[in-house]
Amino acid sequence: MESWAPLLPPKNGSHLELELTSSISERRIGLAYSVRIKLVKPKYGRTLAREAWFYEQLSLEPGYEGTITPRCFGFFTVPLKDCLDVKGQPVSHIKPWENITIDPPKPASDDTDKSDEEEDRDWWLPDDPSGLDAFFKDDDGWKSGSPWNKWRASPSEPLICILVLEKLGKFYSSPEEREGDEENEYEEEELNDICDVVRDVSSTGILHRDLRYCNVVRASNDVICPRHGRAYRWRLIDFDIAAKVWYVSRLRPQRTPDMRGTRKSE
Repeated sequence: MESWAPLLPPKNGSHLELELTSSISERRIGLAYSVRIKLVKPKYGRTLAREAWFYEQLSLEPGYEGTITPRCFGFFTVPLKDCLDVKGQPVSHIKPWENITIDPPKPASDDTDKSDEEEDRDWWLPDDPSGLDAFFKDDDGWKSGSPWNKWRASPSEPLICILVLEKLGKFYSSPEEREGDEENEYEEEELNDICDVVRDVSSTGILHRDLRYCNVVRASNDVICPRHGRAYRWRLIDFDIAAKVWYVSRLRPQRTPDMRGTRKSE
């Protein structure tokens, strides 16, 4: 992937209509539902747009989407003020947003990466700081010229953002959560499978940056990876803090990733 160039929007546009049922989980930037949509929290629209871009870019690379990552069916946005309920009446609030603060934080002018100190922000992303030309390239201005690059949440005019993904299986579980001899027999095989998935993502110039149990999910099909000639049992999800770099030779992991000590969920 040589640039940040996005795909052109569909000529006929798209319309999404769905009903939210049971919730799967709530994470840092959004909430996931059984229909496999990711509804972003009010102030994280920019982060979800960024994640959608990574899925889009991976779809351009043969043998990546649906093989090492879930298929992505689209990123949808609509201002809350334009939403109507089933009776055609204006929607005044989004129920999953109840008890969620909409007011966004304001960055300091000299801010650097302090994500460990303040994880709830949307205005700082991995390639935002200046002086990173050795790793991040934007020669064509696709990132700097994007309307999302300087987007900020508006408490008075919230924007609803939804990412629609392929339905997958359960999260990868830690060895401590498994019982019996099966854990020892399959642990190395499973980790080698995950290692190949991570290596394939890295080969495109993408650093996931958030590898842990809850971001590795059981595959729902047997699509063959053209690079390894076999079907992976796992998919990598959640690219909201991923980074795209151009120096690919530095990105190829040479050993099985160690996810011990990571949290299963947030």
